[in-house]
Amino acid sequence: MKKMVGFFLASLLIPSGTIAATQSQTSKTETTKSVSLSAADMLKAVPSDVSERPDPALLLDINTPLDERQNIFSAFEKLANDGDTPSQYIVGSIYRIGQQLPASPVKRDVVKAQLYLSNAATHGEILAMAKMAEMELSAGNYLEAMNWAQIFGHYSALLPQKLRPSPGYTAELIERIDEKFDRAKLPDVVKNVNIFIANYDGVINAGIKTAQMHDSGTDIYPISPSERQYMPGTGNSKFADLSPKAGFVEFLIVFKPDGSAQKTLVLDSIPDPYLGKALSYIAAAYRVNSVNGAKNDSLRYAWVPVMFDDNRYRLSK
Repeated sequence: MKKMVGFFLASLLIPSGTIAATQSQTSKTETTKSVSLSAADMLKAVPSDVSERPDPALLLDINTPLDERQNIFSAFEKLANDGDTPSQYIVGSIYRIGQQLPASPVKRDVVKAQLYLSNAATHGEILAMAKMAEMELSAGNYLEAMNWAQIFGHYSALLPQKLRPSPGYTAELIERIDEKFDRAKLPDVVKNVNIFIANYDGVINAGIKTAQMHDSGTDIYPISPSERQYMPGTGNSKFADLSPKAGFVEFLIVFKPDGSAQKTLVLDSIPDPYLGKALSYIAAAYRVNSVNGAKNDSLRYAWVPVMFDDNRYRLSK
């Protein structure tokens, strides 16, 4: 019998049906095609009074002097405090991962991470919803974790297919929460999620549409990451010691004028920091179209979330 771990939210505000996870009998893992969510383009929605945005490549590069990284982070945090959603997402993500990210200029601060990421989530940053669920789960706040996981599942399901996070990760997130969640509180989840959607649906959808208008991902071509499959511990040494948990890594990729990746920098890695290292070769395989007549030193940047799907769970309708 398949194990049901998600719930139907009984409201016309959530027409997508049951969000449930089912466990399969296979141990095969696979990396799914990277998605280009709003987080993948988060440097482009600049407030009208901001003429120049800080350089994220310097912020995330361990070779940048610490005092310079701290100054760049402070500039992002100022933008975040001024209400810039993309900056809220960047700042919240760095506070969430803290010094598990080697280049982080600040220590982990869950309170600040929740402040910035919850604001980003309510303005259309879909992956911020998943991070909120992960943080609440780690803190033992299982009701809040389930609320955010269901919200993440709902809005993920409404995205176009090419922008949608891996259903395997969504299902596994719900499964991990459900292992400790008191199902007697299911009515509270239904109530809380429906209230959230009623309050924020318009703002969230507006934020998603704005990000998609800025998205220039049509010139980014992965080298078949969705076709590569591995057996943990046997099929590929890169995953020999990897705990088989679905997740995602957000890379900032610096591209050379010929379109190849010069450098891959990690912003965040969910739920395991090790994934950032394990999946870096996927990010390094991305290319963009070369630019005719570009100067030799002309570099381009792209935010690319890479999803990892261990294929243990799927969403059930």
